[in-house]
Amino acid sequence: MLFLPIILEKGGSMLIAEVIVDVALMQTDQTYTYQVPEAFELIIQRGMRVVVPFGSGSRLIQGFVMQIRVVDGVDFKLKPIVELLDITPVLNEELLQLADFLKEATFSFKISCLQAMLPNLLKMNYDKEFVKKVTNDLTDELFGAEQVINWQIASERGLLTRLQKLRQEGSVELHYLIQEKGQAQFEKFILASSKKFLDQVILKSNAKRQRALWEVLYHATTVLSMQGLRQKGFKLAEVKQAQAKGWLKIEEREVYRNAFELSAFEKTEPLLLNDEQMTAFDKIKSALGSAKTFLLEGVTGSGKTEIYLQIIREVLVSGQTALMLVPEISLTPQMVTRFVGRFGKSVAVLHSGLSDGERFDEWRKIERGIARVVVGARSAIFAPLEKIGVIIIDEEHEASYKQSSMPRYHARDVAIERARFHQCPLILGSATPSLETRARAQKNVFELLKLTKRANPQAMLPDVEIVNFRDSFGEINSQNFTPILLEKIKERLAKKEQIVLLLNRRGYSSFVLCRDCGYVVPCPNCEISLTLHMDTRTMNCHYCGHKEAIPINC
Repeated sequence: MLFLPIILEKGGSMLIAEVIVDVALMQTDQTYTYQVPEAFELIIQRGMRVVVPFGSGSRLIQGFVMQIRVVDGVDFKLKPIVELLDITPVLNEELLQLADFLKEATFSFKISCLQAMLPNLLKMNYDKEFVKKVTNDLTDELFGAEQVINWQIASERGLLTRLQKLRQEGSVELHYLIQEKGQAQFEKFILASSKKFLDQVILKSNAKRQRALWEVLYHATTVLSMQGLRQKGFKLAEVKQAQAKGWLKIEEREVYRNAFELSAFEKTEPLLLNDEQMTAFDKIKSALGSAKTFLLEGVTGSGKTEIYLQIIREVLVSGQTALMLVPEISLTPQMVTRFVGRFGKSVAVLHSGLSDGERFDEWRKIERGIARVVVGARSAIFAPLEKIGVIIIDEEHEASYKQSSMPRYHARDVAIERARFHQCPLILGSATPSLETRARAQKNVFELLKLTKRANPQAMLPDVEIVNFRDSFGEINSQNFTPILLEKIKERLAKKEQIVLLLNRRGYSSFVLCRDCGYVVPCPNCEISLTLHMDTRTMNCHYCGHKEAIPINC
């Protein structure tokens, strides 16, 4: 297919779009200007994905619309946009501004920043169709006897503008049909005919199965699923027979894949906060509506999660949304259990442990406003939430919040930027804060809130004892363990318990010392102990690289 450029005469006016194309190169890290065809003029918006011709020849490529404007008095050549991939923007105004921030902060290509914000299935080819949701004169006129109109057919008939308005009104839904890794998931649903019609049905006395199905249809108060009828013992042939008699209609509907089974979670109620928790809660609550950052430093078991949950409840009551980040996928199920138990189906989950289809469905629930609380790992920071009331990063010191590939962002920095845009508080929770967060709290850039005791008064913190190895010289023959350590190990073994010993070192031994006076061989440059390496038979410094022979005498 060959695309001919549109040649405009001087003095004409036209609608143009500034598009950034999906080519991550320094030379293409800019917008390119395309003419907006008349069919797309009333639909196209900033943040939509489009297909455009790029370069010489007929190469087609995906791009994002960055700007739309009308130009007058032009006399240059422009190529037209070939196709719109969306009917509403996949990136809202905030995320587009966030992409500009990421580009400058991480020195990344802008297209890489934009792609990082979308689930994988939105980066692939897919077909689209409009599904009639409400039956009225207007939808009957557009759809006729059909329930579905393919996007391509709607475009050819010039119906996109009218269908877009109907979608905004809730009369029509747009469904994505994924062509590669995943497919939108559909289930068959049963729509019973009116009771007036079913009252006129005459059943034979020996038609027990038909009467049983008639009873189910007649008393149905909600839409039935085919799966539900099968569980009641009805076969597909019996349902098809009832359909032929006009008792029911079978309709296929798109359903969301379940990232978690809602029925598996027990409903929970808010817990009573202790004095420290209540102080922290009150300070964060008073900051709602302002871009203030808090460091919530609390020992393990101090009840930080309960503070998160109660702050989110306050935010939801005010009609806003909430974003909660956890560092690892392994922690996500635990957090999901707490959040779904408290907020039910308002919760969406985003992390790399989901399949592409599940992640796509969770993203759409957020984008459509069905889910108002998002729990996820690092990439969930780009969730397309509107009206965010609070952002929470649990275990903020974890290195997994740093993205190692382009764009190399830190989720905490992105969260600060999003909190500034939405004018909402950011809560950084940790028992061992990172150095930079701790420094900002000490300089009053962040407000420090401390929880020094566990939420359960009966839960005591473990005792920690530091033992100096020098104090045990000459007491035992063992060169590796102190008497108190050996004693504790024997106690645990006597109780049939287990022991974990942690050793963090490189080399055969982290130091060499004199048994008589306790002298440790130091590095002459760094004044730290030299490490013994038996493979090279040398004493090495792991800081400056100094090496020397193993000493024989003190």
